[in-house]
Amino acid sequence: MDLNRLYKNMEEGKVPFLGPDDDFQWSGCNMCGLCCFDTEILLNPYDILRLRRHLGMTTTDLLSKGLVEVFPGGNSGLPLAMVTFRRVNKKMSICPFLGAVVDEGKLRKRINGKDKPSREDLEAARVPNKYACIVYPARPSVCRSSPLGRMTMWEKEGKENRRLFYQPPASNCPAIQEEGRIRVSCWIENNGVQPYWDAGDGFHQLLSTMMEKGLVVNKGADQAAKAAWRIAAGLPYDFDNLVPLPEEFPQTRVGEHAEEDRLLLAWIYQMVEMVAEAAGQIREAAKARLTG
Repeated sequence: MDLNRLYKNMEEGKVPFLGPDDDFQWSGCNMCGLCCFDTEILLNPYDILRLRRHLGMTTTDLLSKGLVEVFPGGNSGLPLAMVTFRRVNKKMSICPFLGAVVDEGKLRKRINGKDKPSREDLEAARVPNKYACIVYPARPSVCRSSPLGRMTMWEKEGKENRRLFYQPPASNCPAIQEEGRIRVSCWIENNGVQPYWDAGDGFHQLLSTMMEKGLVVNKGADQAAKAAWRIAAGLPYDFDNLVPLPEEFPQTRVGEHAEEDRLLLAWIYQMVEMVAEAAGQIREAAKARLTG
């Protein structure tokens, strides 16, 4: 999602908020790939867990191969993660998970008994001007819900309120140029969005705890704060590298295991909360020494 365009459109009142029974313009994806260029795909730990399973990689692989990056949020200082887009030129970048569509019938004829296709076979069987997500079954929540998005709004009573908004993935997206509409509730169900949003809510609560305990990195942060931040950032995003996983969460299992995913995330978040609590105690002790 192009966050700069989203914020600009919101300021100008061009972003409609929707309810479950509302509908929005969508004629269906034609695999043009436009939404996979020059955008930002923020990830939560559930997104990374699903990518890890689907690709058969460790979290460390995802980071070391340049598919995912972790960084401190510019305003919050909290650890955030996003898909690392590959630079095409000075003005253009592309998602590393975007691939060309191949005609399977043509490809079968080309390989004709060979163990695997050659680069020439793949190129010959390529469908012109068609592109697809190579991790589609495990696509991140931002991609899965698009063109819908969610935003946390704060009510006067201090309560959080999740609001749905409509933001086309690209201003020239063909799916919004033609007739066709779909109900919000149907879109959420058909694309399996809700489990991703539920996981995102849990991570939002964890980030709030980290913020409360001061587990952030900003200008002037000391070495102890930076060290605690690195541990807290690694746990949800690179847990394969930092901690040995319990036996009930085998690293090599591929595919979706919803209950296992939920339990693993709860275990990881508990570890982060312990780090946040310890960091908060260290900070309070340091303040006490300074004022004592």
